[in-house]
Amino acid sequence: MGSVGQPAVSKAIAQLEEWLGVKLLLRTTRTLTPTEAGNSFYQRAKRAVEETDEAVLAARGTAVGLSGKLRVSAAVCFARLHIVPRLPVFLDEHPNLELELVLDDRNIDLVEEGIDVALRMGVLADSNMTARRIAEARRRVIATPAYFSRYGIPKAPADLLAHKCLIYTRDGGGEDWKFRKKPPRSRSGCKGGSRSRRPKVCAQPFSPIWASRSHPNGPLRRS
Repeated sequence: MGSVGQPAVSKAIAQLEEWLGVKLLLRTTRTLTPTEAGNSFYQRAKRAVEETDEAVLAARGTAVGLSGKLRVSAAVCFARLHIVPRLPVFLDEHPNLELELVLDDRNIDLVEEGIDVALRMGVLADSNMTARRIAEARRRVIATPAYFSRYGIPKAPADLLAHKCLIYTRDGGGEDWKFRKKPPRSRSGCKGGSRSRRPKVCAQPFSPIWASRSHPNGPLRRS
């Protein structure tokens, strides 16, 4: 911002005095001294400018630390694994923020529930919401060794029709599984031996298998 010359400042003060109807400065040939009204006006105007600057920063989200109430929607299992462990550090960084987690395995109505931010997995349905991808999640078809021993290993997606699949029904269309290993894509229907809307229920039988994949010596293999 460029400097303002003294004549321009003097003219602006004179116009302000005329508009207020009071003298803000006592003028002599050598000095300018604020009057009582001038000093009071300056202090109040200074506070108003500072509060306006703070309001602008807060509205832009660039204030030092977030503040206010924030309602965040997420699935129960996702929040337990990825959000809750990070909350202590996040809340320490933003002590003036009141965070409310709305955990539900259903895709609730964000407007009706007053949600500010929602974490979702999958393709965003047509809406007026603004979305940003923050990560990728890979899906796998897995089974226990005991299941493979009893029912065999499917060789192609179409073979799943003859298998007992555990279907996660939260997003609907759980029977329609899509596969992609370079174009063209393929899809397969599957018969649900059981169903669940809870990802933790679907994942529980395979916890030992996933634990083995993260073993420090590498994945465990059957000989």
